[in-house]
Amino acid sequence: MLIFLLLSTVCYSQEFKGHLMDSVKVGETAEETFQLYLPSKYDPNSLSAVVFIFDPTGNGKSGIDPFLEVAESYNYILVCSNNAKNGPLQLNFDITNRLFEEVFSSFNIDPKQIYLAGFSGGSRFSTAIAVLTNQIQGVIACGSGFPDNISYAPVSPDFTYAAVVGDRDMNFSEMSNNFLYLKKLNFTTDLFVFDGPHEWPPTEKIMEVFDWLEILAYKKGLRSRNNKIISQNYSRTYNSYLKTSQLLRKEALLNRMINAYGVYVKTDSLRGKLLSLRNSEAFQHEKNNQDEIFELEESLIKKLTSQFYADHKNPEKVNLKWWSQELAKLEKLGFKGNERQKMVERLKYKLFELAYTRSRPEYFNVNPKQQNFCYSLIRILNIDFN
Repeated sequence: MLIFLLLSTVCYSQEFKGHLMDSVKVGETAEETFQLYLPSKYDPNSLSAVVFIFDPTGNGKSGIDPFLEVAESYNYILVCSNNAKNGPLQLNFDITNRLFEEVFSSFNIDPKQIYLAGFSGGSRFSTAIAVLTNQIQGVIACGSGFPDNISYAPVSPDFTYAAVVGDRDMNFSEMSNNFLYLKKLNFTTDLFVFDGPHEWPPTEKIMEVFDWLEILAYKKGLRSRNNKIISQNYSRTYNSYLKTSQLLRKEALLNRMINAYGVYVKTDSLRGKLLSLRNSEAFQHEKNNQDEIFELEESLIKKLTSQFYADHKNPEKVNLKWWSQELAKLEKLGFKGNERQKMVERLKYKLFELAYTRSRPEYFNVNPKQQNFCYSLIRILNIDFN
């Protein structure tokens, strides 16, 4: 059970502002630590917004780095655990409870401005916390969707959900579908796509997310309205719309501007652009092409993962020639356009993830033959994971 302890005592000196602190101890023990960043405008006597960040490997610096610019721009305390990582949920819940207790007892946190962010397994974990506690303002889910345990999947629109994913990420179609699912449930949600594989989003994409969250905070009365920031963020979003050549992303940016900024700026011209875009033959072609690719991708994922699990269960019956032939077919698909090449990369990384995790004795009970099958498949995939 996760419980927020909203106690307020100030014990961090002003001299730490604007500096990243690593290995800050949780409680009196040195066994659990976290990365901490206090923005330059941090005021211990005022309520502070906070972002708790979860990296799948427990690398606090990797998790916190993409958010440093956001912390300075919008005055967020950043906290990233060095211990919570992919693994048993209950163990991570316990670690996080102790982290929450440390942070909420040390800082004057605004209970209405608690955000969670995570990448890969950290993303799924962040969503689970938001669902369990019902005390989270927003989740920035990077590179992965909902928790594997469906009891932790979001069903009630109690928090904002920003889905952030690379277009070559193995979970790209999953997160696109999750975004549509949440919209049907009336969540405040948006999908932020960047050019890249399964990795932490670049700083500029994180900033794009928080530009959006800042406007939502004004609309919800969480922060005092700042007309300069509204104008700045609107212009930044509109410039992104002008620069992108991908029509589906243009549609997403127009929707974001209409929905987020509609109470502050006139959107008649944006609505006209959106209608014109959706009625264009080029847009329909791009959308149909993406739908076809997602359908093909889902079919291939089912086929390849089904064979993987069968071979992993009975490694003595593995036919590596079959795998080489199937992967050769995939490579040929990649020659049929840029979007199909991205699909091929997503599928290969999906198989790599399966093979890598299923070879690890710390995650699964595996025998040497099963490990050898996984290593052989990784060699055939020819993916450098270092």
